[in-house]
Amino acid sequence: MNIEKPQNLLAAFHHWLQKTPEADAWVDTQQCLSYRELDEKSATLAAKLAVLIGKPGDIIVLHLEKGADMAIAILAVLKLGASYLCVEPRTPQARLEQLLADVTPALVLTSTVINCAVPQTTHWVHSRQLPEASPVSTFLGYHSTPQACACLFYTSGTTGKPKAVAVSHQGILHMAWQPDYVTILPGQGVGSVSTPAFDAFSFDFWAALTNGAYTVMLTPDMLCYQGTDSDLKPAAAVDVLFITTALFHSLILGSAPLLASISCLLVGGEALRPKAVRQFYRQFMPNPPQLIQVYGPTECSTFATAWPVPQNFIGDRLPIGQGIRQTQCWVLTPEGELVSEGESGELYLSGPGVALGYYADEQTTRQKFVECHFTSTPICCYRTGDKVRWNNQGQLEWLARIDSQVKVRGFRVDLNELEQHILVAPDVEAAVVLTRENEVSNELVAFVSGRADHLLDFLKSRLPSWMLPHEVHSLPALPLTQNGKIDRQALFQSLAMQNQSKELQTGREQDAEAALRCLLRHHNFNPQLSLMDNGGDSLTAMRMLSAWQVPAGQAVVTAAELLYNTPVSTVLARLQPVAGQATITLDNDISHVASSEQLRMWFIQQRDPSLYAYATPLQFEFQGQMDDECLEQALQILVKRHSAFRTRLEFDINLQQLLQRVVPYTDFTLVHQQVSDDCWSNWAKAWFRQPFQLGQEVALRACLLTTDRDRQVLLLNMHHALIDGESMNF
Repeated sequence: MNIEKPQNLLAAFHHWLQKTPEADAWVDTQQCLSYRELDEKSATLAAKLAVLIGKPGDIIVLHLEKGADMAIAILAVLKLGASYLCVEPRTPQARLEQLLADVTPALVLTSTVINCAVPQTTHWVHSRQLPEASPVSTFLGYHSTPQACACLFYTSGTTGKPKAVAVSHQGILHMAWQPDYVTILPGQGVGSVSTPAFDAFSFDFWAALTNGAYTVMLTPDMLCYQGTDSDLKPAAAVDVLFITTALFHSLILGSAPLLASISCLLVGGEALRPKAVRQFYRQFMPNPPQLIQVYGPTECSTFATAWPVPQNFIGDRLPIGQGIRQTQCWVLTPEGELVSEGESGELYLSGPGVALGYYADEQTTRQKFVECHFTSTPICCYRTGDKVRWNNQGQLEWLARIDSQVKVRGFRVDLNELEQHILVAPDVEAAVVLTRENEVSNELVAFVSGRADHLLDFLKSRLPSWMLPHEVHSLPALPLTQNGKIDRQALFQSLAMQNQSKELQTGREQDAEAALRCLLRHHNFNPQLSLMDNGGDSLTAMRMLSAWQVPAGQAVVTAAELLYNTPVSTVLARLQPVAGQATITLDNDISHVASSEQLRMWFIQQRDPSLYAYATPLQFEFQGQMDDECLEQALQILVKRHSAFRTRLEFDINLQQLLQRVVPYTDFTLVHQQVSDDCWSNWAKAWFRQPFQLGQEVALRACLLTTDRDRQVLLLNMHHALIDGESMNF
């Protein structure tokens, strides 16, 4: 589509206002605004705000809930030639005061009462108490230059004082208008899960309005909702969606029906796991959405590189791609020289997406936005602080942060390197390593989500002693900030959590509690507290609600309600399992009298414990490499679903009877064994001949053999006392 590049964001919006005035521009659960309605309402608001602020270039803080009012306010601010800064209404008072002191805005537009100190030069006004004003036919904002500041975003850095990044009209247009890394057509829906205070909202909002599309306001609940509640209907209109990597990893562990209907999913913010990508493509076959990994700091207007992830990707590291339109990527040595082929270095970014700098912080701006001389004329580059390299396909690979080294007992330790070693360990889903100062030196404290029972033993076999963490803490999930990044400040606070479990009242509450315990992976759970106080987060709530929801016709339970309501038992009482979901199971001990045939086999084995004649062996051969994690998950679902696989034969001395005892589900483990191709058959025979201990173990064993000739063999062994050949289709 040949359209002259607009000078600023309002010009791009105005093009579609003239061309398709009645087309949707903003859609949420409360209302739908056309381009015409959005223009008229924002013009009315701009006229009222003009009475209160002095000049173009002023900063206006939008202390509003995400919704149509926020969308209207953003356009109104730009029409005045001002810059907007979106702030969450739930922002803590101390943080809000610091923010207002930093940027000294001309105006704070709020929908709530602000109980904090406001600079003397700042007007504070409630959205319902705006002054009357005459209509204005034209606005100065339409003449804003490409380099004019459009908005501010506070960086969500993990250390140091947060900084306000000034982003230009040109920077956002570079990322959003007719993008070359994703197709956005007029009339399509661009989903928005991001908070407006997060720079990803620039994509959600402006990639729609500058291309004749519309923004669909979503909540995380909508992504995993199974029902047909009318409140969630806007979710069906999404064609393109960006979500954080952490949210992506969480969604594919449960159920996210919405993702099946979109055409393109962009994911970014942290390293994307190859296993998660393969699971995503399998889950939505035969026509999965196109998955694109995007990378970019706030200082480069949200996205700087992109890489479409192929369905057949088989590597162990996903590239972040190449620079999007007119973005140059430079990989430099510590001395500021371009690296040699195959070497790693710090990533510098240049091009129209580079931000204006840090608002009112010239010193830090000079340190991070530097002049480079790679071309005939000097160019401004942003130093990302990310260690990268070019792979042999000409794609960038993210390796680590260059500033993650610390001294521990005189040795230099790279925290990112240690985290990568931990992530390779079995049963570890996510990890972060922090330092804690003691009287002698720094200590390394590792936080992991998943199981960490044998993590130290695993690391001892791979790392020198001075790289081992002093402490390892296993959490149900690593806490996240509102922007979907790991909340490092909250990690040490989680160590102090000690809650005592209390019994719930009803059977359904007990079932729901058991399901939630399964997700939290700990039993130190207090139903009289909120889910957040029990160590959960928004991703835990979403996974719970993907498998447990309210009966049809009742009010929907949202992730926020489950996360924050106290006590959580009041929410659990309203939930019931979603039909067909086997991701969370709820088992109780059940005993039945054994049959006469079972008694016969049990008696024979008591006489000869080495007997293996009643084993039911199965073996399946494969060429190539299987996804062993996916295979183990499939076996776990079978064990959860079929009680026969969780049955033991136990003799009750008091009853003097042999009982079939169905035990609650515990983690079922797929054994891995590396053998030579010449002897795998003999090894398998020996494995099948190991007798079952019917009173001590369940009736199913599984082992995956891998040979030195790229052959894999799945061995399954079941005891005939609980599994019969007829049922197995022999």
